[in-house]
Amino acid sequence: MTYAFKPSASGSVVVPYPAKIPPGTWAVVSDRTFGSRVPQVVCPLCCTPSILSPEIHSVAADGTVRPSLICLQYDFSQQPPVRCTFHDHVILEGWTP
Repeated sequence: MTYAFKPSASGSVVVPYPAKIPPGTWAVVSDRTFGSRVPQVVCPLCCTPSILSPEIHSVAADGTVRPSLICLQYDFSQQPPVRCTFHDHVILEGWTP
């Protein structure tokens, strides 16, 4: 199964990181560390924003992200802390390289 992140309202327009976008969406952001055009996604489960680091992930012309995406966010309000369970193959709908 593949999770399809929807484009945010900003679409392919580059916005500063972290973009304020809804869970389950993506945006193209400008980041000092990774450059001027990197995708940011917001976890559909825990609402944590994450950059798809080009050192780890690649995005194909059709928006397919490799390898699969794992959210590493922990909920420290619970004892012991609980990690987010989102782990899926991902496509960025509307992606343009």
